[in-house]
Amino acid sequence: MKSLNNEDKSLLYFEDGYEKVKEKLQKFDQNKKDVKTDFSDVTVPEFYNSIKIEGVSSNFTKQDIKQKDKKNYGSYNYRKEIKQKKLGDKAERCVYNYLVKRYGKENVIWVSRESDSEHYDIKYKKKNEWIYVEVKTFSNNMFFMSKAERDFADTKKDKYELFLVEISSNSKCEEGKIYLVKYSDLEKLEFIPKEFEIHYKLSLIETYKN
Repeated sequence: MKSLNNEDKSLLYFEDGYEKVKEKLQKFDQNKKDVKTDFSDVTVPEFYNSIKIEGVSSNFTKQDIKQKDKKNYGSYNYRKEIKQKKLGDKAERCVYNYLVKRYGKENVIWVSRESDSEHYDIKYKKKNEWIYVEVKTFSNNMFFMSKAERDFADTKKDKYELFLVEISSNSKCEEGKIYLVKYSDLEKLEFIPKEFEIHYKLSLIETYKN
């Protein structure tokens, strides 16, 4: 269910919704199998930990976001999903390679490669303590983070790190760059809400018969 967005999950409340959701899940699982990720790349990208990151105001107005959401509503782009999955895998591979080189393979676990049920991608042991890593690609000085991922970061705080990766899906890791963002810097950034969760109780007041 984690692979479904809120719009897809809402189908469960409608007649025949279960079958539609089941179909979407099967299609998503097949798409993941179709992604041919190269896990043989053991090269290491350039690493930058002395960076300054600060929030900037979004150039999108509420109307811009509304038009963008309307354009994407109900759409499914197979090619885009495959491309994003491949790029995400490549970014995680590059961060994994860097951490293995620095801390040793025995101290690094690529969690998301085996399961997507956690809200982080990699963890590594540093001075006998586990550090939890979220890996993000970015474009136009922007990246996306789910509420669950942010909540996880808030629970780990100084034991949490965000790695921003600049790489193309067809490049070797040695051609890319990774930037380390500490939790203390991450919490200063502006998080723009994209979705809302509404809780309600429905009661039948009166029934009209025709």
